[in-house]
Amino acid sequence: MPPIIEGASFMLVIQDLSYVREDFELSIDYIEINKGITIVVGSNGAGKSTFLQLLATAITPDKGIVVYDGLTIEDNLPFVRSEIGFLPTGMEIYEEMTARKFLNYMSQLKGNVHKTELDAVMSTFALIEIKNKKVKKLSQGMKQRLCAAQAFLGNPSYILLDEPLTSLDRMERQRFLSYCKKQSRKKTILIATHELNEWEAIADHILWLDGGNIIFYGSCDDWKTDLPLSVWVGTIPNELLSSFQDENMIALKLTEQEAELRIIAKCPPFPSFQKVSPTIEDAYFIRKRMLK
Repeated sequence: MPPIIEGASFMLVIQDLSYVREDFELSIDYIEINKGITIVVGSNGAGKSTFLQLLATAITPDKGIVVYDGLTIEDNLPFVRSEIGFLPTGMEIYEEMTARKFLNYMSQLKGNVHKTELDAVMSTFALIEIKNKKVKKLSQGMKQRLCAAQAFLGNPSYILLDEPLTSLDRMERQRFLSYCKKQSRKKTILIATHELNEWEAIADHILWLDGGNIIFYGSCDDWKTDLPLSVWVGTIPNELLSSFQDENMIALKLTEQEAELRIIAKCPPFPSFQKVSPTIEDAYFIRKRMLK
C-alpha cells in the first residue's frame, strides 16, 4: 500500500478508511481522487451518502485518514472544513429565515464570505429575486437551489454534492451542470447521483461503490470500455416483448403496436437491432449485472 507523501500533487487521498455501523461497513484501502468531476454511482445502501459525509467531516471514521491537498483534519480541522462545500440530501433550513439570511449565516460559518462573492453566488443560482422571501414560502426547486448555493460559498476546493439535481427543472439543471463544469477546472467535485445520463457530457471520472467498497475508479472512457455485454437498440412487435428479461432492458418505449427497446446482450436479439456506444448509465447496468 503506498504511503502518504507530503506535498503530493493529487488533490484527495483516502487511506485505510473504515466506518462501521450496525449491519453496514464502508471500507477503503487506498485511493487518489483527482481534480474534476467524479460521479459516485451505486445502488441504494451502497454507501454513497456515507462516503460523502466522511469526506465532508460531517461524520468521523472509525479508522483511517483523508488527506486534502497534503492536510488532514488532525493537522488543521477549521482550515480543511473551510475548503469543503457540502450539499447533503434533505438539508434542513430554518423556515423563518429569508434566503439571504440563510446564506449570510452559512457564509459566517465558512469565515465571513465577502458580500460581492455572496451576491455573485446568489446571481449564479438565480436567487436574487427571492432573497427576501422566507424559506417556508419557497418551492422545493428554490430550496434546492438555495442549498446548492451554500456549498459553493467561500470558493472551496472540494465540492461534495448528494443528489444535487433533485427538484430542479430542465433549465435549472442545465444551468447547474454548466456551472459545475466551469468550477471543475480548478476544484475536486464529487457527486452522488442516480441520474447518470444528466452528467454524461461533463463527468471526468466514475467512482463505483457497492456494499461499502470501491469497485471501480477511473475515467469515463475506461468505465465504458471492455464491457462483457453490448448495447442494442431496435423495435419489435408488442407480442414479442415477453421474450425479453426485464434485467436486460435499459429503456422501453411502447406504442400501440410496437416496442422500442434499448437492451444489453452479447449478440443482437434480432437482425434489425443496431449496436450503439454505451453511455455511463449503460455501463453501470452492465457492470452491475455482471457483479451478481
